[in-house]
Amino acid sequence: EKQPPALDRAGLIAAARERRLLQSGIQLTATVTDVRRSRIDINRQTRWYVCYRYHHAGRALTGESHSMPGEAVAEFKPGDRVTIKVDPRQPEESLFLDKA
Repeated sequence: EKQPPALDRAGLIAAARERRLLQSGIQLTATVTDVRRSRIDINRQTRWYVCYRYHHAGRALTGESHSMPGEAVAEFKPGDRVTIKVDPRQPEESLFLDKA
């Protein structure tokens, strides 16, 4: 039986993680710390990450969004509040949603 390419497998794992966090994650508010350029361009378009910090159960944690096009991140700046979902059993697992 042919194995799927690693990239496809990684994509499937990421999609399953995202579904799990959307369904069973707890919603928190995080603070934007940076908007960082990706090292990879897609279709000659620069991609960006929104980096954020949040607190859960007394722990300070950090996360970042999926890579997004510039127009999607233009409104974000350090200090902005954003909504995320966090796995309560593994709070370092977070999913960026949108502005809070």
